[in-house]
Amino acid sequence: MARDLFPLCQIKFLGRDVSVLGQNEFGPCALLGVVNALLLRNVLALSPDLGHVPAKDLLALLANRLLETNAARASGSDEAALNLRRAIDEAVDRLPTLADGLDVNVKFGGASLFEFTPELAVFDALDVRIVHGWRVDAANDAATAEALGDLGYNEVIEKVVNYRSRDDRETDAAGARLSTFLDTTASQLTYAGLAEVHAALRENEIAVLYRNLHFSTVIKREGALYALVTDAGYRDETTIVWERLDAVDGDTDLCGADFRKAAAKAEPAPQDPDHLLALQLQREA
Repeated sequence: MARDLFPLCQIKFLGRDVSVLGQNEFGPCALLGVVNALLLRNVLALSPDLGHVPAKDLLALLANRLLETNAARASGSDEAALNLRRAIDEAVDRLPTLADGLDVNVKFGGASLFEFTPELAVFDALDVRIVHGWRVDAANDAATAEALGDLGYNEVIEKVVNYRSRDDRETDAAGARLSTFLDTTASQLTYAGLAEVHAALRENEIAVLYRNLHFSTVIKREGALYALVTDAGYRDETTIVWERLDAVDGDTDLCGADFRKAAAKAEPAPQDPDHLLALQLQREA
């Protein structure tokens, strides 16, 4: 498959037939997360007959969405309208970064906090919420929470590099806590973070979850969090649509369109090596 082609998958979503994007060589990029969020919200639609959609066509859809939804407010001649048109033009210019690579710097002060960049402003322009679950459990680790404060990831990395390069590490308690936090949360998802994302989203709200350079389309449904399954390995598994996000170690349940745990596929029965050898000898005889 060409690098810029996204496969289409058909799913049932709250009574509707919806075409959603599967991963390509870009992986779970921001373009995938944003477009799928808008498809599930019925803001965008793609014909199932397409089979695959080029990235440039998806970017054109998003550009049209930006222009159409803001046309009325941007039509005036006052300063607010001029500023809005400028912001829309900048957002359209930044759209390709959704596919090419988006620079995201989480801030550890909250699940909805990120360092502002013109690229990240595209999410606001498209009215798609982006969240992260990389939070410390302040109730049980107040010292690390204080060390993190409202720092962003880049600032924490800088402090940890400085700490690890020191000969007198014992004098830098905050650096030690930050270093330990990064080491123990390499998945960039914590139970405290999951709880905060859960609290932040409204029932049936669709958002994008950022984690380890991945952008997953998520929904809060009946009090639980689910991520849309877009991995290529599940493309032909029509009974698997969602992953329930209730663990940080990957030990999660895969669910169907009804958000219920999908039936486990039967594993191939183990084969006796001697029996396999006998069959091979019979074929070669």
